[in-house]
Amino acid sequence: MESVADYSTGNISRFAIRRINKDQIDVILRIASIASFISLCYNTPKTMFDTNHSEVWVSIILLIDVSVSCIFTIEAGLNVYTRGLLKSDDAFLRGFWGRFDAIQLLFHWISILITVASISDEATRYSPILILRLPRVFIIIRLLKVYLKFKLPRATIKNILKQSSKQIYNVTSFFLFFVTFYGLVGVQLFGNLSKHCVRNTFNSSDKLLDSLKYLAIPDTHCSGVKECPQEFQCIVVKFKWTDQMFLGFDNFLDSLFTVYEAVSLECWTFTMYDMTDATSSILSIAYFTSMIFMLAWLVKNVFIAVVIETFAELRVQFQQIFVSKRLTITKGSLELLASQGNQWKFVSVNEGKTKTGRLYEFLKRIQQSSYFHTFMLFLVAIDALTAASVQYDDNNEKKNERTKDILFFLQMFFTFIFDIEAMFKIFCLGFKQYFRRSLHRFELVCAMGTTVRFLYGKHLYYGLLTYLQILRVIRIIKISPVTEEFVFKIFGPGRKLTLLIASTFATMVLMSAISLQLFCHVEELENFENFLQSFMSIFQVLTQEGWIEVMDLTVQKSNRYLAPFVSFYFIIYHLYLTYIIVSFFVAVILDNLELDEELKRMKQIKAREEKVRIEDKLPVRLEVFNKFSEKPQMSKLNHSVVDYAEPRVRESDMKQFLSHRSCSSGNTDVDLDEYLGDSDNDDIDEKDCNSTKQVRRNKTLLSKKGLLSYVETLSHEKSIVQDVMKSANKQEYIYASSMEKDSLYSTLFSVNNTIQRRVRRSTKYAPADQNDNNNDDQSFSLRDLEIRILQERTGHSHTNAKEARLRENHPLFDTPLLLIPRESYLRKMCRTIITAQFNIPTYRKSSSHYKKRTWAESLFGMTPIIDWLALLSVMISCFAMLFETHNYRLMEEKPLIIIELFFILAMSLELTLKVIGKGLLLTPNAVLKDFAGFFDLFIYITGVLFVILHPTHISVNSFAYCLLLCRVVRPLRVFTLVPQMQKALRELFRGFREIALVSVLLVVLMFIFASYGVQNFAGILYKCNDMSITKRHECVGNFHRNISVVRIPIVVKNDPPSILVPRIWGPPRNFGFDNLGQAMLTLFEALTLEGYVELRDALLEKSALHALYIHVFVFIGSLIGVTLFVGVLIANFQENNGRALLTVDQRRWEDLKRRLSLVQPLRIPPRPRTKYRAILYDIILHRFFKRLMSLAVVAQATLLFVPWDNEEHSSELLPRISCLFNILFGIESLLKCIALSVCGYVQSTRNRYEAIVSIAGIVWTTLYLIFPKSWICQWGSGVVLLRFTTLSARQPTLRMLLKTVAVSIYKSCFIVCGLALLMLTYSLAGVILFGSVRSGENLGRHANFRNVGYAFTVLFRIITGEDWNKIMHDCMIDKPLCKPGKNYWQGDCGNYIAAVVYFCSFYIAVAYICINLLVAVIVENFSLFYCNEEDALLSYADIKHFQLVWNMVDTQRKGYLPKNRVPFVLRLLRGRLEIDQEKDKLLFKHMCYETENHVNNEGWVSFHKVLNMLSYRSVDIRKVLQLEELIEREEREFEIEEEVAKKTIRTWFNTQLQRKRLKFGAHNSLANMIYHNENEKFPDQSASIKPAVIPKFTKKSNRKRSISKEITDLENFNILNAAANDDPNKIFDWWKGESLKSCLRRELSSDEDYTSEEEEEEEIE
Repeated sequence: MESVADYSTGNISRFAIRRINKDQIDVILRIASIASFISLCYNTPKTMFDTNHSEVWVSIILLIDVSVSCIFTIEAGLNVYTRGLLKSDDAFLRGFWGRFDAIQLLFHWISILITVASISDEATRYSPILILRLPRVFIIIRLLKVYLKFKLPRATIKNILKQSSKQIYNVTSFFLFFVTFYGLVGVQLFGNLSKHCVRNTFNSSDKLLDSLKYLAIPDTHCSGVKECPQEFQCIVVKFKWTDQMFLGFDNFLDSLFTVYEAVSLECWTFTMYDMTDATSSILSIAYFTSMIFMLAWLVKNVFIAVVIETFAELRVQFQQIFVSKRLTITKGSLELLASQGNQWKFVSVNEGKTKTGRLYEFLKRIQQSSYFHTFMLFLVAIDALTAASVQYDDNNEKKNERTKDILFFLQMFFTFIFDIEAMFKIFCLGFKQYFRRSLHRFELVCAMGTTVRFLYGKHLYYGLLTYLQILRVIRIIKISPVTEEFVFKIFGPGRKLTLLIASTFATMVLMSAISLQLFCHVEELENFENFLQSFMSIFQVLTQEGWIEVMDLTVQKSNRYLAPFVSFYFIIYHLYLTYIIVSFFVAVILDNLELDEELKRMKQIKAREEKVRIEDKLPVRLEVFNKFSEKPQMSKLNHSVVDYAEPRVRESDMKQFLSHRSCSSGNTDVDLDEYLGDSDNDDIDEKDCNSTKQVRRNKTLLSKKGLLSYVETLSHEKSIVQDVMKSANKQEYIYASSMEKDSLYSTLFSVNNTIQRRVRRSTKYAPADQNDNNNDDQSFSLRDLEIRILQERTGHSHTNAKEARLRENHPLFDTPLLLIPRESYLRKMCRTIITAQFNIPTYRKSSSHYKKRTWAESLFGMTPIIDWLALLSVMISCFAMLFETHNYRLMEEKPLIIIELFFILAMSLELTLKVIGKGLLLTPNAVLKDFAGFFDLFIYITGVLFVILHPTHISVNSFAYCLLLCRVVRPLRVFTLVPQMQKALRELFRGFREIALVSVLLVVLMFIFASYGVQNFAGILYKCNDMSITKRHECVGNFHRNISVVRIPIVVKNDPPSILVPRIWGPPRNFGFDNLGQAMLTLFEALTLEGYVELRDALLEKSALHALYIHVFVFIGSLIGVTLFVGVLIANFQENNGRALLTVDQRRWEDLKRRLSLVQPLRIPPRPRTKYRAILYDIILHRFFKRLMSLAVVAQATLLFVPWDNEEHSSELLPRISCLFNILFGIESLLKCIALSVCGYVQSTRNRYEAIVSIAGIVWTTLYLIFPKSWICQWGSGVVLLRFTTLSARQPTLRMLLKTVAVSIYKSCFIVCGLALLMLTYSLAGVILFGSVRSGENLGRHANFRNVGYAFTVLFRIITGEDWNKIMHDCMIDKPLCKPGKNYWQGDCGNYIAAVVYFCSFYIAVAYICINLLVAVIVENFSLFYCNEEDALLSYADIKHFQLVWNMVDTQRKGYLPKNRVPFVLRLLRGRLEIDQEKDKLLFKHMCYETENHVNNEGWVSFHKVLNMLSYRSVDIRKVLQLEELIEREEREFEIEEEVAKKTIRTWFNTQLQRKRLKFGAHNSLANMIYHNENEKFPDQSASIKPAVIPKFTKKSNRKRSISKEITDLENFNILNAAANDDPNKIFDWWKGESLKSCLRRELSSDEDYTSEEEEEEEIE
């Protein structure tokens, strides 16, 4: 089979190639393919037969089809003639592309026959037989395969397609699983809602509705839960299938379509409102909001994560296609460093080869100066603002004409200036050097285009050439290097983005042609009458704006039996475009933001330098003390025994000396007043003292002799005393270390190396229990402890040096409110109160181990108690604010006033304690030290002022009204009280620069299109709201306008209800381009993909070219601009977590570590020895049995396809069948308990969940058989739904993706809480601003701001983008369409400015930022579970294999093994974890020793310890580990090598001693001495040395006998005996001899198995 890469037109015919050039053949075939595709797009009944020139179109299309078919026929004939038809191996029909060409040729001739038949017979023009032309659409593949030639091998292409398709298939299955689950829940929860509120006058025997006038306005559903209003009755109403279609939850198919439509965030609110009318409001809102959160915000975004990870994995393989990220330097920008006189500067390479002269040099300097460029950019900005300053007045045409004339001449002036600029640059740089830069070429094109625009007067002034004048504003990006760098980073490597845009456009063209041929035969279907309408409909599906209307209208016009297939076609296309194509845009943007591997390593080094770099700058608020004169406080020594006069010493110096001395002596209870006089300074910091003692204790452990540390301490104290006396004489303050910031980094690393050397020396001679006892309780090593203490103490000295100087030299420093003394009892008491915290110790002295804190202990211990109390008062106050409405106001209701006073008093007490304890502003830890303090103060002041004023009459825009609005930010105080939420907010604002840059780019894009719209569309969109009137002077009076009763147009016989409204001449849907502000608002609404369809239709009525304007803007703005927010937020989120600077291997390693932490032992019980239990064991673990039970779960779930209602006979059988399934699953659980035993069965979490569901099913079955009632049926459906969720645990892929979503929910907990607080704040503000606004088109019974509950629901709807702009326009209503009131709650008017600010800010903050943070969380957590079997460090198969091996050895299923069983686990491993016993003997020894060091107090090794050890040993640590972890790991491996070598020496030495004793008849004195010595030094290894044991040599010890030949005489034994009796440590010195070194070298390189201690004993015996 020939591939795309191998197929070429050169293989067409050897006979033809001899006569015709190959290039000519390629050109002819390409032209034929293009002509065939174009003729097919115009070959529709509407285009060919219903136009003015139908005969001409028919002739042209028929001629093109015949010509193209003849060309393809000749090509096929030549292929058959030269290659044969079927017989030969290279036959025409044996290859894939040969069969493809033959099929295309067949359908070309069929299409010609259909066209001829349509000309002769009008009945066939709209016949379904036209669908036979559909295969001709794929002729475009012949064109694409010529241009798209991949350089990759065929196997690589297949692997890429297989891998990507597998991932997309998995995530699609996961998505469909949740859609199915919610579909089943919807069927059982809502059921058949065919009852409507109908007028009492409606009487129909068949209940078929023939007129909308009988329905309530708007249409209202009803049921037994909620009844209809008066004059209406709740009856079953039937609609035609074209009217009802697939809406609702009548059956599973309808429910499935309804759920998918809701997940696409289109029209879901109307369905929710219908369910709210009929059933419980709480259930409806909970169902739809949870479905939106789970499916639209979490599960749907898994598609983005899959595409991003797949794209990242395949990026390396596509390096031949995609351009590598390198800095593109144009030839014109090449410069050299050259000397000119006494100065060095950058000189252009071509400089000196052009013109010379003083005038030229002067002009050259002007052209290269920054002032010239800044001035020109300033003119560009003025020109852009001038062009966009159009103010259209519909009532004053003369003013409009005069404004246009003024702007015309101003634009001519600016065009003249920019033409001069272009000529000036050409004169200075020359033509060649000028045209080398793309920016110069862009400037020249803009200048020439605008010049041509003005040369022809006003004929070309308005048109496409306006873009050339507006696009000049792009030059402003050069004004900021940051913006320029960001734009280059996003769009610089533009080949990937260009290919993606081209592929997206080609996909839409192809799908437009397919849809055109599928539905062009459907009469009265305007969406697919011609190719332009088809393309706009497909583009509408891509943007998701009104795509359901396109699908519903097509389904209504199509055949009834084909309706499900039509809906399925649109859903598949929507799923592909919106979930996959859009995800590719995000992946490309993230790839452009990705750093190079080398740059990542450089930034990692720089980030580490920033960590140890210490900032010693004081806050600005504390710098005020430096402007006052210093007044240091002095002290005089008491109890002095010297005779000479002593100078006065600074208190800080003396206290530092005494505190150090007390700490070194171990006595912390030193009475400083005994040595010093009166003092106001701080007491000794017990924490610093303890840390000093800890450092000295660690140094003592590291030193060889304790005496050396004592001498060093004394000398250090002596130096401190000398420094104190010197500083006292010179009046100099020494508090901090003299280490400079620049040398700190090198000093820390030198200390690190010193500590490493000291640790290595200490491990040689230290006892074994100090080196090898690395239990689970130890969280860090000794070396890390010293480095951290050194960094903390040095950083503390640097950061607090200036504060300490101010504290000593300025008595008012660190005094709250400049009145309360520093060490006053009141301040200490307040400080104790505000710092009190739930501190539950994790260390237990009784058991001598650490206890892990529970989540409740960690939660209550994360903030002080006073903050918890403040949080409680805020929650109480916010709860009271929920009840505030325009009818239930704070000023008049006593309960609200009491709670408000309680909050003010609680906050007053809190701030008072904090101000006294910390200070207000001029103290180091002041309350107002950051934004959080000012925010708290703002909340407190606004609350106090409102309580003091207590206004009873509040008018709009008054001071009291502003105070009332300021109160709504009170819920946001939770951010200042919860540290984790502060952290999330801080991480968000760290990426504020990138978010601001994206916002600037979007504003520039909107400004360009808004300026074009203002200049070309101002006033032309005006029309009358009465569609029958087209002229303005006729648009007067009133007319009857039909009312929308139902959300889908229903065809009825009688007229629908209508109301009398006045005729108004204005822009449609409040869209307009009368001025720049209105145009920007219109484009912002279109950018959010809301309302652009109405704007498109309005522009399309004027011209088809105008419709192109809005399509280009939406495509660029939504698919590129809005996805920039997603990409930037994901990049910033990864950068804050440290993942952005990690290389690919390091990122995989971090994901592997987190993945391994979640892996648990399988805990599968062993196969029982009993015969029948063993048979059951084999059955339940067989693959066929598992698949059978999965099919049984699916079969039981199919029973929920219709509602379970006992009143209907059709569903009585379903609960009974479900009872049988419940019994079956109960038997399954029973068999598993028998086979696995009860203890073994309940060890698995999945088994416990299934057992609970089975028990619930059995209980329900019993109740149903006894009491068959409806409410029991609902419980039964709930049991079936719970059973259906077990499918996710039965499938590994679903389980992996479900873990991704579960971990994402857990990690995004604080993000969701912050989103809820933000929505609550906006809800409270919405109630105040728009609580009494009159109802409008979308602001009505369900969507309003009457209370916080309704407001919260409306805001949740706005987040999804569901007609948010229409609600905003309803809230903009103003006089004379409404009646204002004296107080804000009395009128029914809105507020234009407040509505714009309120809705736009909320949509940007939530929909663009907060919701995209969830995408970032999902992308991060998906990489945790995503694993490519080829590229992963450890794949799921390797981890599964280790679990199985561990399960075989761990017979007790504890997750722990004795250390002597770990080698058996290591020997049984295969695959990547396999250890070759012949080649990797030494590695096996090291791994066994490392696992022995991870034993707990009982001598057991945990599952995760062994798995982590294997993970380190199976990777290249120099590639995957970061610097700190790499240093620690290398140090650890060095220690392991050293200890294994020493253990080998000890084993060999003990064997030699035993042999010598046996050979020469020696007694057990030496062995006993060695045994006792080893007990003291190496207690862990002493078990292997048995005194008075005579070994029995076997064949295994033959090699040890060969080693013993090195010691052949008795003299060596006597030397050892004498050395042991004299000093046991001399034995190790004796091992330094060359003969024993050679023995050690052979021993370490031997092929013996590394055995445990027990095996060594057996071997010796």
